[in-house]
Amino acid sequence: MTQNSENAQFQGVKILVKEDFMESSKTARELYQTSYDCYHTGLFETSLEWIEQAIDANNKELNYFQLRGMILIKLNLYEKALKDFDWVIQRLANTKLFVEEEKLLQVEALLGRIQIYFQQKEYEGLIQDSNALLLIQRNHWQAFFYRGIGYYFNQTYAQALNDLDMAFYLSNQQDKVRPFRALAYFKHGKYALAQKDFEIAVKQKPHDGVLWYNYGLNAYRMQQFELALQNFDQALRLGLATSQTYLYKGKALQQLGRYTEAEKCRLKAQEI
Repeated sequence: MTQNSENAQFQGVKILVKEDFMESSKTARELYQTSYDCYHTGLFETSLEWIEQAIDANNKELNYFQLRGMILIKLNLYEKALKDFDWVIQRLANTKLFVEEEKLLQVEALLGRIQIYFQQKEYEGLIQDSNALLLIQRNHWQAFFYRGIGYYFNQTYAQALNDLDMAFYLSNQQDKVRPFRALAYFKHGKYALAQKDFEIAVKQKPHDGVLWYNYGLNAYRMQQFELALQNFDQALRLGLATSQTYLYKGKALQQLGRYTEAEKCRLKAQEI
């Protein structure tokens, strides 16, 4: 090998090392951005691999842990996700950030925890974090929505209806709110208002057996027994073959004077 070729090779190595060094100085941020892009295209497992590399490279960026928490939710790894959101919220208390940046991170972390509490049916946590979120953003529709759900399942129906009405008013995703508001109307005995919501909701979610069952209950309370029977039958066709479905189908049949069929439903309900 000549001196010139050795020098050229040596320079090439120096250039490569320099480029590698420049790349490595951007590694964490680039890994985060790649993970972010994968997350928003639905590649959650790939997104998780990238964000964990980003955290390994820089474990001081709260945004990285926030994103990992959101990815873990999509993968149904709720306990791990909860640890990330808890860590972000705890660190915010000791981190000097711009006010708006801090608010954004608090909102995202609280909303992440709220979604986990909803999945885990931890309604007290749902209410508490929704309250905290509303202290930061007083018109956050998802805070009203999830707090309303928390109140509903804690059987505080008046507060549930108030919150769900507010969420419906503020939201650009009213279809998400409508089935829960229908339930709150039902619990208040406002069956006509509930029926309007149920009529729309079952068209938007025609394969939701529980929704058809609840629609049937509301129709039964309105003494619309034929409609109630149709709704219970649809719930059964969709696989909601529970004792309650058969029980109320039998009651609707009895009100329609179809006593033999009603008795069969009653017996079926007892078998389940």
